Amino acid sequence: MLGSVLATLDPQRSVRARLSALMGISGFFFCILLVLLMGYRAEQRERQTLQQALHTSALTIAHLIAQDIRTRRDELALLALAIGNEHPEEIDELKLLLNKVKASTPAYAWIGLADRAGKVIIASDGMLEGELVTQRLWFQQGRQGDYFGDPHEAVLLAKFLQRGANGELPRFVDIAMPVSNKSGTADWVLGGHLYWDWAETAIRSATAGLGLDDVDVLVADAEGNWLVTPPDVTSRSLPEYLQDSAAKNQYLQAVVHMAPSDGNDNLVHWSVLVREPRSHALAAVLEDRREVLLLAVGAAVAFAMLAWIVAGWMARPLLALADMARTLRPSSALLQASPSANSRKSGDETHFVSNVIKDLSSLDALTGLFNRKRLLDEVGTTVAAMASRGRYGALIVMNLDEFRKLNDAQGHDAGDHVLLEVTRRLKESVGEPGCLARLGADEFALLVPDLGTSSERASVIARVYAEQMLATLDTPIVIEGIELSCRASAGYRVFDGVEQKSASELLKQVDLALTQAKASHYINAVMFDQSMQDRFAAQVALEEDLSKAIPAELVLVYQPQVDINERLIGAEALVRWEKPGKGMIPPSRFIPVAEASGLIIPMGLWVLRKACETLRRWQSLEHMAHLVLAVNVSAKEFESPAYVNEVLRLLDDTGIDPSRLKLELTESILATDIPETIEKMNVLRARGVRFSLDDFGTGFSSLAYLQKMPLTQLKIDQSFVKDVTSNPNDAAIARTIISLGAGLDLMVIAEGVETEDQRSFLANAGCRYF
Repeated sequence: MLGSVLATLDPQRSVRARLSALMGISGFFFCILLVLLMGYRAEQRERQTLQQALHTSALTIAHLIAQDIRTRRDELALLALAIGNEHPEEIDELKLLLNKVKASTPAYAWIGLADRAGKVIIASDGMLEGELVTQRLWFQQGRQGDYFGDPHEAVLLAKFLQRGANGELPRFVDIAMPVSNKSGTADWVLGGHLYWDWAETAIRSATAGLGLDDVDVLVADAEGNWLVTPPDVTSRSLPEYLQDSAAKNQYLQAVVHMAPSDGNDNLVHWSVLVREPRSHALAAVLEDRREVLLLAVGAAVAFAMLAWIVAGWMARPLLALADMARTLRPSSALLQASPSANSRKSGDETHFVSNVIKDLSSLDALTGLFNRKRLLDEVGTTVAAMASRGRYGALIVMNLDEFRKLNDAQGHDAGDHVLLEVTRRLKESVGEPGCLARLGADEFALLVPDLGTSSERASVIARVYAEQMLATLDTPIVIEGIELSCRASAGYRVFDGVEQKSASELLKQVDLALTQAKASHYINAVMFDQSMQDRFAAQVALEEDLSKAIPAELVLVYQPQVDINERLIGAEALVRWEKPGKGMIPPSRFIPVAEASGLIIPMGLWVLRKACETLRRWQSLEHMAHLVLAVNVSAKEFESPAYVNEVLRLLDDTGIDPSRLKLELTESILATDIPETIEKMNVLRARGVRFSLDDFGTGFSSLAYLQKMPLTQLKIDQSFVKDVTSNPNDAAIARTIISLGAGLDLMVIAEGVETEDQRSFLANAGCRYF
C-alpha cells in the first residue's frame, strides 16, 4: 500500500486522503511512542536526580555524625590536655573539672579517668571511682590511641542509672584516649560514655535541617549490624537489607560508608543509608505522564487534520527540491537516468533528495571530510564493534596552533587554502585505514579501528598515527609564493568498548589530552589518562564554587611587616577563602584556578577595595597612620585595560594617602608587554603608589627592565628564606638580592622569616625589613 501511495505525487483527492490517513496514523503512533520515550527518560532523569539527592543527603548526614563524633573527641582531647598539665593527685579540682564538662554537655552519661592499672581514680559524680575497668574495651583501646566504640548496654553504670519505661538498660557509646603526663608518658586513660540518644538526636537534627521529612535514615556498624532502623525493617543487617528485592522495588535509597579512607579522619566505620518511597518520590512524574499522554492524543488528531490540508501541496515543493538537488549532485547515478523514465516517481525523488540531505548533514562543506556529527556516529559504531570483538581502536584529534592568528593576518581565503592543503596531506598520510573528519575551524580527527587485542600495542600504534598527522605539517604550506609554517598539537585515546563510554565522552577525553598537549608546549602528542579527567572535574567544581564565593566567602588577613628593630612598618593583605562546611581552602588551590578562569580580576579588585578601606581606618588612628599596606597584584590583573583607572578611582573614593598603598607585582609580569607595564606603573607612581617586585629571583627577571621600573622594594621569596641558614645556594641568592637592592636604592624585605637564625643571617647580610 505504501508503494502505491508513493508511486505518484499528483495532488488529487484520493492521494490526499491516503496521505492524510497515513500521516495521521503515523503521527498518532509517533506521539504515543514519543510520550512513552519522554516519560521514560523523564522518569530516569528524575530518578537519577533523586538518587543523587539521596546520596548527597546520606553524605551530609554521615558528615554531621562524623563531625559530632570529632567534636566529642576534641572535647575529651582538651580535657586530657588539661589533666596532663595538672597533677591527677589533685582529685578535687579534677573531679570538679570532669563534672563541669559533663554538666555542660548533656550527651555525656559519665566521664572518668583510669590509671595504668585500670583503676578509676576520678569520675563525674563519683560514679565507678575505685572500680577496675581493665576488661572494658574502651580502656584497652584507649591506651593505644583515640577510640570510639559501637553502642552497647550499660554494664558497670547500670546500678547508677534508671531503666527505661520498658525496663531496658540505657545504651552508651564509648569514647576514650590516652592521657600523657608532662614528660609525654601515657599514664592514664580518659574515657566517656555518651548516651546513644545522642546519635538519634543528631540524625533527627540533620534530617530536619535538610528538610527530609519523608525519608528514613538507617545506620549500621562496621559489621553491618543495625544501629538505627525504622520499625518496618525486618532485615537483620545492612548486607541482608541491600539484597532484599522488595526493598529495592519499594524505595529509592543511597548508602554511604564512613571510614578513615575517605580522608575525613572518621573514628567509626558506620554506614548511613537514606531511603524514600518510590511512590512518593516519583508521584509528580507519573502525573505528568498522564497529562502529556492526553495532549499527545489531541496533537495526533490535529496533525491528521493539518496533513489533510497540506497534502495537496506536497508534490510541487518536493519536485522543486529535487530539481535543486540536481545542481548539487550532477554526477549522481540517479540523475543519469532518463527523465521520462522515473524522474517523476516520488520514490526516486524522495530517495534522491534524502541522499543529498544526508550528505549535506554529514560532510564538512569546505573539505568534504566527515563533520563532527558523522564522526560521533562512526565512533559509536566502532566502539560497539570493538567491544564485541575484543579489539582496540583509537580516536585522535589534531588542532592547528595559532590558526586564528594566521586567519587574521592572511585572510579567510588563505585560511581556507591551509585547511584544504592540510586535508589533502592527511588523506595521503593516514586517511586510508581510518575515518578522517573535520571537527571545527582548525581541528581534524582520525578514527582508527582494529588496532589488535593488546592495549600496549594499540597505544603505540595510536601514537604513531598521531605523530604521522603532526608530521604532515613539517613542510611549509605555500600560498601565492609565501611559505607558511604551521604547527599543531594532538591528543589521542585508545578504547576497547568495554568501558562503555559514549562517543561524546570519548571525544571530550581526547579534547582533555589535546589541551594537555597544547599546555605542555614541548610534547606535541599526549595520550589521555583518567587523571586528566579527575583534575578537570575537580577544577571545574572548584571554579564554580569560587565564582559563587566572590566576595561573600572571601576574607582578608594581614601579615605584619617589621624593620630590623622589630618595629611595625606595615602589613601585607592576603586573601583567604573560607568555604562553609569545608573551612579554609588553601590559596595554592584556588589562586591558580582564579588565574586560569579570569576570576582573579574581580577577586583582586575586591581585595584592593578592602585594603583601601583598611588604610582609611588606619589613617584615622595616630599610632597606625604611618603603616604601609601591601596588596598582591597578578599579571592578568595588571594587564586589564581598566586596572589603572580602578586603582585611581579607589584612591579618590577612599581618600587615602597613596604612598601608604604598595602594589606587589610578581615576576611573571615581566613576561607581558613590558613597555606598557612600565607606563602603567609610572602613572600610579606619579600619584604616589609604591611598587614592590614579589617573589624576586624565582622567575625570569630582566635587570635591564628592572632598573626602568618605578619600584620601591624587592621581596626575597620565602623559598630562599626557608633554608637560608643551611643551603649555601639559597644564602648566596639572598645576599645577591640584598646587594642588588642596595645598588638600585631599593628597600629589600624578606618573606616568610620564621626563626631567629633566619632573621640574624638576613640582618647581617644587610636586610632591614622582614
